[in-house]
Amino acid sequence: MLETIPVPPLGKNRDRFKRYLNKKVGEGNWFWAFNIGKNIYSWDLGMQLYEDSYWSFFRNNLTLFKEIIKNYGDVCEFNKQDMASGTDYRKQTQESDHYQDIAIRRCLRRFGVWFKGSNLLKLPGSKYGDDKVPFHLSHLAKGTARIIVENRVVITAVESVDKFKLSEILIR
Repeated sequence: MLETIPVPPLGKNRDRFKRYLNKKVGEGNWFWAFNIGKNIYSWDLGMQLYEDSYWSFFRNNLTLFKEIIKNYGDVCEFNKQDMASGTDYRKQTQESDHYQDIAIRRCLRRFGVWFKGSNLLKLPGSKYGDDKVPFHLSHLAKGTARIIVENRVVITAVESVDKFKLSEILIR
């Protein structure tokens, strides 16, 4: 049977939550996903929706976009160690997840440009933070930052048939 478990704000407890899930349902029997609107989205597609909000924001705010390119050499959420993740959402090297910096780097790459400045931009509290970026599909969610906090879930699928059902749901 498929079970959906809401993910609480994890902060520095991400690894503890993963250990809890592994103990409860077994390693490889749970999957990150997003419950947005009336649909369950794979983790990859959910992160793409998160990133697309940034892409839409920059496309509609070219002055801010040019400013970030000109003035900054990179971005981070917590500290310089965030830069080691590059453009890989799955490469989380610290206790807490950081996605907004990765989304911005991926957007720059999608636009075919890169940072030209030398300063490091710390995103929380800045005009580029995900709390300032509207979700581009406003009929589905309240805001970009809220996607990670309010819509991230874990789907458990212990039996093979359940894993097959889950793959069918996520493919649709």
